[in-house]
Amino acid sequence: MDTKEYEKLYKIENNYWWHVGRKYVIEERLQKIKLPNNAKILNVGCGTGGNVPILNKFGEVFNVDESKIALDFLQKTGAKNIIQVSGTCLPFEDESFDMVVGFDVIEHIKDDKSAIKEWNRVLRPSGFIFVTAPAYQWLWSGHDLALQHYRRYSINELSKLFNGFKVTKKSYMIVSTFFAVAGYRFIKKIFPDKNSTTSYVNIPNTVNKILIGLLRIESKLLNYTNAPFGTSVFIIAQKDSQ
Repeated sequence: MDTKEYEKLYKIENNYWWHVGRKYVIEERLQKIKLPNNAKILNVGCGTGGNVPILNKFGEVFNVDESKIALDFLQKTGAKNIIQVSGTCLPFEDESFDMVVGFDVIEHIKDDKSAIKEWNRVLRPSGFIFVTAPAYQWLWSGHDLALQHYRRYSINELSKLFNGFKVTKKSYMIVSTFFAVAGYRFIKKIFPDKNSTTSYVNIPNTVNKILIGLLRIESKLLNYTNAPFGTSVFIIAQKDSQ
């Protein structure tokens, strides 16, 4: 991601429906994970830090990202334990963390298998990895190019990265806007922009609040079922206890 995209993210991630709604989904899932009271959490690809306040509720958070630009924005939020490093070569000892999270990060890493292997290395026995990612390669667009993605994932493709783990929850998410987003991306493929930019659509504040509300409802429904489709996908996997 370039400086403009990081700046855009920093400005909108606390009010734009997609980011705010996804936080509800993430926090609801985190509440279902049994972590020790003094849990150590590794936030890989922390970006400009929109999810850090949520993670802080569940333990001591270490925020890593290979982008200095992103971390400069993160420092403005007052976040602690900030380290500039690649998500595939972590400067931590084996079995250092109770949970590793990568929220829309794995698609930015060319060798995703090596990334999961490294995250597993620093994860304690019985620890958890929680990953979210953009769904469906056929939804690929200039949005992905602008964010420097390597791929999008089906739920089966994401699951294959976690062979040897116990998968405790996996599902699609961001369901309520699926058809609108799919339609928008389809139109953009027919009439592409000259420059690849993120597809954040300016919408009225009322609509923004409605979409946030729908995702808040979705976060609760995911306690009882798995979504059959969505524009994003997530998986929570537990490392073997031995």
